[in-house]
Amino acid sequence: MKQLIVNVPDNLFKSFVEFFKQIPGITIEESKTADIPEWHKPILEERMEEYRKNPNQGKDWDDFEKELNKI
Repeated sequence: MKQLIVNVPDNLFKSFVEFFKQIPGITIEESKTADIPEWHKPILEERMEEYRKNPNQGKDWDDFEKELNKI
């Protein structure tokens, strides 16, 4: 069996999947990875580098969420 990877526009995705589900022998596996735009990768790398230098500098997510919910 061969594998085909296809990028489908968001507005056509549901129809595309429903169409291929009708074909016997076809299996569909939806990718769970998030696409990161190329322009955003250097920003993420910069932030990760800052975190590596100062891992205790940030806030714990639970603490941040509590603060956020107070607003």
